[in-house]
Amino acid sequence: MGFLECFSNKYKRRTYVATNGLIFDGTKPTVTPTIVTKAIKGYYNKNVTIELGVEDAAPYSGIKEIRYIVECAGEITDSATLYTFEPKDEDNPQYNELVSKWNSDKEDMNIVVNAAENNHDKVKVTFTVTD
Repeated sequence: MGFLECFSNKYKRRTYVATNGLIFDGTKPTVTPTIVTKAIKGYYNKNVTIELGVEDAAPYSGIKEIRYIVECAGEITDSATLYTFEPKDEDNPQYNELVSKWNSDKEDMNIVVNAAENNHDKVKVTFTVTD
C-alpha cells in the first residue's frame, strides 16, 4: 500500500493518506493498428486482416477493455470485445494482474474485415480502448 504525505495546515502537521491501490493515470494508451493484407492499386479485393497493438505507458492503470467496430457505409457489419480485464478477486484486484501491453497477433485475435460484407469504398474500423 502506498502513502501520500500531505501538510494539512500552517503548523505543518502531517497527515498521511493511504492510496489503497489507487493509481492516477493521465496518459492515454497508445493504439497501433497495422493492416497486414496488401492493397492492390490502393484497393482491397479480399478479406483484410488487421493486427492491433495497445500499450498503456507507466505509471499505468492497466488496460480494462479493447473493442472494435467495423462499419460499411454507416452500417455496423461486425463488432467484438477483444480483451476484458478480469481479476482473480473482483473486489480486490492486484497491481501485478494489470496488463500494460496487448497484441492481437500474440493473442491469435487479429481482426478480419470480411470482403463480402464490406464491399464498399466507405469502410471504417474503430478501436476503443478503456484503461
